[in-house]
Amino acid sequence: MKSGRIACLIAGIAIGVIGSELIRSPGAEATAQDAKQPFANSIEQRQQTVEELRKLNSLMQKQIDILTSGKVRVTVVDEKAEGGRR
Repeated sequence: MKSGRIACLIAGIAIGVIGSELIRSPGAEATAQDAKQPFANSIEQRQQTVEELRKLNSLMQKQIDILTSGKVRVTVVDEKAEGGRR
């Protein structure tokens, strides 16, 4: 009888602790997830987008400069005549 009471007491405490963690966690977890959302800070997102566009613009300008310089030579090879892949 006494061991049954102790087992029930331990089970009750365990259920109480687990239940309180489950009830408390979603709120804290949701707040942490809100801060990690990709659109949580729109100003920072815009700045990041502008920076990426500037990098792309720079790379595109380099490609245009190379292509217009005449230093690029394109050679077309017929794969069938060269015995290449089919």
